[in-house]
Order: sequence, then structure tokens, then C-alpha cells
Amino acid sequence: MTRQEHPSAASVAQTRLRRQPNPQARQTAWPLTLATLVLVMAIVLPLIAVGFFGLKALGNLDTLVALATSVLPGYLVNTAVLSVLASAVALGLGLPAAWMIS
Repeated sequence: MTRQEHPSAASVAQTRLRRQPNPQARQTAWPLTLATLVLVMAIVLPLIAVGFFGLKALGNLDTLVALATSVLPGYLVNTAVLSVLASAVALGLGLPAAWMIS
């Protein structure tokens, strides 16, 4: 059996330079572009809204103090618990998987 030779980097580059763009690719790519824009807007708009209302709340510090004393401790505990559990799951699934493939 003979070993197949891999093409050199120069021949691959020349092949890429010779390729002509596909005019139909632009016509068929617009649904993906639209879906990407919708996904980006779905992520960005809530962040903008939270930032806007957060800055608006800075005008009334009594509201922030009331939130800090009432709900902030619970949110901090929930965040800590979620972080610990997510780390445990990642460690429990990732460590055996890494051990099996190495």
C-alpha cells in the first residue's frame, strides 16, 4: 500500500484563489442572517432594558436601599448555590469524560 500524499499548503492556497464565489450563496444566506439578527436582538434588548431601568433607579436611592435589604440576600444565596451546583455538575461530567479520552 502506498501512502497518499497530502497537498502542500501552496497548492491548497492556489486552489482557493482559483475558486469563484458562488452567486447563489448570497441569495440563500439571508435567512441565516435574519435568524442571527433576531437571536442577537433577543439577547441584547433585555440587557438594554435592564441597564435603562437600572440607571433610572439611581435617581431614587430609597428604592435601591429597599431592594438591597429585602431581596438581595436571597439572590446572593441563590447565586452561590447555583454556582456550586453548576460547578459540581461540570466537574462530575467533565472529569470522567476527560479521563476516558486521555
